[in-house]
Amino acid sequence: MYTVNSALRDIQSGKCRLAVVGNSEAPITPEMSEGLSSMSALVTEDGLRRIDGVEKVDWRLASRPFGENCGFTLAEASQYIVLMDDRLALELGTVIYGGFPGTFINADGIKKSISAPGPGNFLCFSRAVSSASNLVGHDVIKKNSFVHAHGSSTPANRVTESDVLDRTAQAFNIFDWPVTAIKSYVGHSMAAASGDQVISALGTFSYQIIPGIKTINKVADDVNQERLEFLLGDRNCEADPMHVAFINSKGFGGNNASGYIISPQKVEELLARKYDDDMLADYNEKRIVLCKVRRRMKSKLREQSWMSLINLVKIRLMNLISTSHLME
Repeated sequence: MYTVNSALRDIQSGKCRLAVVGNSEAPITPEMSEGLSSMSALVTEDGLRRIDGVEKVDWRLASRPFGENCGFTLAEASQYIVLMDDRLALELGTVIYGGFPGTFINADGIKKSISAPGPGNFLCFSRAVSSASNLVGHDVIKKNSFVHAHGSSTPANRVTESDVLDRTAQAFNIFDWPVTAIKSYVGHSMAAASGDQVISALGTFSYQIIPGIKTINKVADDVNQERLEFLLGDRNCEADPMHVAFINSKGFGGNNASGYIISPQKVEELLARKYDDDMLADYNEKRIVLCKVRRRMKSKLREQSWMSLINLVKIRLMNLISTSHLME
């Protein structure tokens, strides 16, 4: 979220027209694991045994956002997106996967401890919802939006973040707000954590499926969900498409960032208000050509991949025959 915020600021000010934004981090090292374990932040085998009442732990279910959990599962990730100003996107005939109108950052300020809840996340998340409501209309937010929660799989997060989301839903008169958390699939990467959420949200816009939190059977009793609907299974949204995804990121130490992405359909609606028919027609022609080129490139890459695989199998078979001959 922080890198996206910097890129948006540079694009909006005219400092640049295109930005490649993302993070890549590989924190699974003895030092990181030991440090986080000493803070009681990581999930433990004993903790899972105690919660589930079993002797053998299923590690595939270790990351449990908003369920009965005992710590997060450390992960590694590399996520990047390309942002550009709207005119450049039209000039190039770019395939648009979504729009990133804004991100909002607020620190918690003075509080009793590093991990204690603070006001910062209330401020940045409510500002994101307010901005989206002004841009695409409040009815869209109420009926066609969902939340990609931080969902770190810790007892403290499930209480504090659900409180932020639920109170925001009350403030904006939202009911049954769909909430998911990609960390239930990929664990908790560090610098790229919100990048995991962004990429998953773009996938929802492409396929109109919100992935559910499948590592839990029920939401924990202390989770605030009066106005929220935590999805424990995949939600097919083809009949009533999602157009806005809210990304919430709670930074450890008190920095919080929230943003929102709008669907390609909503981006095109906004472009139609801003640019004339001739420019949009020119853009559509360029996009068609670009899509054809991309399909040809994908087909060629698949063909090359198959040929590489066939050649590899041939080499293995030749080695096997050669080895068998020597054994005779």
